[in-house]
Amino acid sequence: KFCRDIMRKDKGLNGDLDRLPMLTWIMFLKFLDDMEQIAEQEAQMAGKRFRPALESPYRWRDWAAKQEGITGDEMIAFVNNEEAIRPDGTKGPGLFAYLRSLQGANGGDRRDVIATVFKGTINRMINGYLVRDVINKVSDIHFTSSDEIHTLGHLYESMLKEMRDAAGDSGEFYTPRAVVRFMVEVMDPRLGEVILDPALRHRWISRRVVQAPGEAVQDGRGPADAPESDHFWRRGKAASIFAGTDESGFARTRVAQDRPAE
Repeated sequence: KFCRDIMRKDKGLNGDLDRLPMLTWIMFLKFLDDMEQIAEQEAQMAGKRFRPALESPYRWRDWAAKQEGITGDEMIAFVNNEEAIRPDGTKGPGLFAYLRSLQGANGGDRRDVIATVFKGTINRMINGYLVRDVINKVSDIHFTSSDEIHTLGHLYESMLKEMRDAAGDSGEFYTPRAVVRFMVEVMDPRLGEVILDPALRHRWISRRVVQAPGEAVQDGRGPADAPESDHFWRRGKAASIFAGTDESGFARTRVAQDRPAE
């Protein structure tokens, strides 16, 4: 609520349909950096090499974590421009330009997911000082435990509900989690089966199948989604990372073209 109150002061945003996506990409990068730091520590303890999804100076810890970090016009230029002066003083791609250019080594890894999410993401805030205020508030959140990840998932879900309500008649239908759990229990999926989630939206069905202990595709491979728009596809990818679900095995198809029943 505090962050959204700050964003109400920015003339580039018009209502929750603008504010909530803005808050989503900021939280996404904070959450990602927290998870990367945990993975790096685990790799070091196991004596393994760790390759981060994001390189310096594009990690949250590099440009966002310091309360007195970049702000104002410098912040807006770093986030929006194709080329900018980066937080370490060097010249290079801006934040969004870098994120959109990411590519996994073998395809299908987290870098591909991040690139897909940010190819459709736009920073609509025009006041870099207000952006810094929002970032500083989000920096106080630490997603380093399963409880905090669960909390983030619920927070993201509540934000999506509010976006639906803000959209009025142009909004979208929303399937409650209790209904999703019931649907998965009735389907009773088995390991090795492919799951079609035609009502993609936020991956509730696919994610429930992946996360349910003892049920199908626990390793995250196999679910196939059939999105009707890039907007929903990107939103589903972001939601899955927030929920701690590996996206590498999700295949993008279109029901009308691919005829999955066959």
